Amino acid sequence: MSDYGHATSSAMQLAQRAIAFDQAQRYEEAIYCYGEAADRILALVQSGKASPAFKKSALEYVERAEFLKRDLPRLLEIAKTTKSPSRILLEKAEFAVLKAQLLDEAGHCSLAIDWYSEAIQVCIQASEHCAEGDLRLKLRKIANSALERVEHLKKVEEQKRVEALTENLPDVPVDEISRLNLAADPPSEYSTPSPSPITPRK
Repeated sequence: MSDYGHATSSAMQLAQRAIAFDQAQRYEEAIYCYGEAADRILALVQSGKASPAFKKSALEYVERAEFLKRDLPRLLEIAKTTKSPSRILLEKAEFAVLKAQLLDEAGHCSLAIDWYSEAIQVCIQASEHCAEGDLRLKLRKIANSALERVEHLKKVEEQKRVEALTENLPDVPVDEISRLNLAADPPSEYSTPSPSPITPRK
């Protein structure tokens, strides 16, 4: 898939996720995804990589996000009445992972690590007070997956740091002495002298 195709597909997927979150009363996630989708679509339209017709959808996502923001406190209170505290924490962990993944895809390793770590902490917090087996399993899977990604990204960052240090090292000096082939036979004037003949005593 071309970069254009991938960017368009990614924006559409974010829009679909925003709608799904909206319908599931996960309004903070919906606002975030509507905003991300709109930004990406508008960027594609402005760069001529997407049809101007997509701009209308992007503006609708912005409008929906703004509407949810204005009424967010009340909407969150309504949503809390239908969810257990552990379920709310699970959704918080999933939201942290979503942010981490988007930053990860954009190459922002350090910020992605922060959000993956946030998800791990939320999962640990939720597990301590969760009595539901299925929920505990989901929390464990999220935490393990986030931890694996954190460890991978830390290795990537370390590799980048090493490469940056290596690039800044001065070049190895090259001169006439360094070009000598030390493995070759030494010149004759430096060869080992032959032993002197021993004159027998009379």
